[in-house]
Amino acid sequence: MPTRLKPDSKGTRMGVLAFGEFEADPELFELRRGGALVEISAKTFDVLLYLIHHRERVVSKAELREKVWQTQALSPSAIPTAVLALRKALGDEGDSARHIATIRGGDNGSSRS
Repeated sequence: MPTRLKPDSKGTRMGVLAFGEFEADPELFELRRGGALVEISAKTFDVLLYLIHHRERVVSKAELREKVWQTQALSPSAIPTAVLALRKALGDEGDSARHIATIRGGDNGSSRS
C-alpha cells in the first residue's frame, strides 16, 4: 500500500521541514508538534523524511523498502508498522487522516494515489 504526504506539506527555514502544526528537523532527527518534541523511532523518522521529500507523488512499499530500509530481507509487517507509528505520531488515525494518504489496490498489494 503506497503512502504519500498530502500536498499541503511545505518546507520553511533552512533544514527544517514544516507541514501543518509539525516541524521535522533532519539535522537533529526531531519531530515537533507546536514546538513540543514528538517521540518516534529513527526508522519512522526516516519514513517521514522520505515522504516529505517525495510528497508530490505516491510512494510504494517497494520504494520505501529499497530507499529507506535498503534491504530485501525485511519482515512483511515492518513498513506497515512504521507507517502506522507515523500516523499515530501525526494524529492521523482512522478517518481523521490529514497528513498521510494511503491508496489501496494496485499491483501485488501496492497502490497509487
